[in-house]
Amino acid sequence: MLNSLYWLDKPNKIESINELAIIPEQPMKILNVLMITIISILCLMSILALISIHGKVFGMASDFSPKGIDTYLSAYLPNKYLLTLTIATCSAYFGLLRVKATLDSNIEKIKQDRFSEWTTIVQIRCNEIALIDPKMTREIIRVRRAIFNFLFDKDFNIKNVGELTELFNKNIAESVGFFETTNSRHHKYGGIYRNDKHSYSFDSFRFIFYGMLENWYDEMIDDLENLYIANLQNGRMISEGHYQATVKSTE
Repeated sequence: MLNSLYWLDKPNKIESINELAIIPEQPMKILNVLMITIISILCLMSILALISIHGKVFGMASDFSPKGIDTYLSAYLPNKYLLTLTIATCSAYFGLLRVKATLDSNIEKIKQDRFSEWTTIVQIRCNEIALIDPKMTREIIRVRRAIFNFLFDKDFNIKNVGELTELFNKNIAESVGFFETTNSRHHKYGGIYRNDKHSYSFDSFRFIFYGMLENWYDEMIDDLENLYIANLQNGRMISEGHYQATVKSTE
């Protein structure tokens, strides 16, 4: 039954979250540091200018006549561009912070919506393998958020064996033995393997894993199988003859 489902069409792709980013993350950090540095310099220079201005007009501080007020305001003229630039730069910076906060909020909402859709797809596939691997779903649910976060940052595209290995080792490797020993056919055939590349539960996991992705590199499935087999328990009983005999005796 599963074999006919392995090559189901991939889920419809939602536009990349990167398209929502006005400025990529790393340049944004550099811009943020640059803006803070400029603002700090401008604020320091403006404070010094204000101290200088008030030092010059100190004797006129109590003169509230029109002439006194005019003289006080005129003292700001030599520094008007500095003060204007300081105010404008601070306003622009805080405006960018508000834009970023709004953008982050929108991205989080889209991410949560995408997670709901992704979870539904994965759950449907888990239901398909429930009779063969009844405990696999429970473990997939336990780690699905971490898997989703990793794939979300990659636009659900595994580009190379390095990304695959990172995802697998962080989230799946420790559960492979559990997947294998709780497989219904593993119990039925007494845990006997026909060769050292044989796995009872890999087909089910592969089926679920396909549903998590939108794109992958050409050799990904072969690499995934190698990673999976490498994490099976040691000391397995491997015998083609015993395996075939067990299969015939149980049919």
